[in-house]
Amino acid sequence: MKKLFENWRRFVVQEAWAGGKGFGSLIKPVMFPDIGQPGDPLRHVESGGELKGWDKYGQLVAEAYLAAPDETPEGLEAFNALIPHIDSNFKRIVGRDTEVNFVPEDPYSSAEEMHDDYKQNKKLDITTQFNQGGFYGPERNLKFRAVHDYFAHMKAGKKDKFKLPRFSWEGEIRAYNEHMLLVGKSAKLLPALFTEIIGQAAVFGYTGAFPDQKIIAIPGFDYVNIGAVAGYQIIDGNLVK
Repeated sequence: MKKLFENWRRFVVQEAWAGGKGFGSLIKPVMFPDIGQPGDPLRHVESGGELKGWDKYGQLVAEAYLAAPDETPEGLEAFNALIPHIDSNFKRIVGRDTEVNFVPEDPYSSAEEMHDDYKQNKKLDITTQFNQGGFYGPERNLKFRAVHDYFAHMKAGKKDKFKLPRFSWEGEIRAYNEHMLLVGKSAKLLPALFTEIIGQAAVFGYTGAFPDQKIIAIPGFDYVNIGAVAGYQIIDGNLVK
């Protein structure tokens, strides 16, 4: 059983990408910058340019998110299903004598800095910037951020902090794959997880503006094999209709 879990974990984290070859199945992002430098991809497209690889994927996710209604029945079901996951895993964090602080500034310049703060001080700071009091309310929304940072970003570097998913487009994609381990690939939870992590990161990276929360299951995307898009094939690292 342990071997089966290890094989599945390796598949989800390293290989569960479109094309089956990890992050290299699509061309690495060039126009999609670190999350701290958003907006260039949209300006590039508006000036007549074309995005490729993971940049193109981010554009497609962002456009689908922005075009979607504020709420759908499928989204409502998934977001409700995510509530016990948020609450129970936040309790796991603080139950490990971790001090979680919600702070107005962006507390860390890198995932490594967050990792070091936790290792040295048993402390995890979570920014309240762009916190939304929509579906979950502001408190639970911050708890979700804490769960994601702790289990998806930081714990991925438990053995090597330099392998942490960074706070970037690529890093959020990797962190989403890590987060899938926590939810067990639950079909009910993944649409909400995809919308909140991949969807919002794509809009922010593509447009430079943090989007309003939408209670949706973004159509046309594979929530397990990240990078796969309905109606597109991956040819030479690019998404092609």
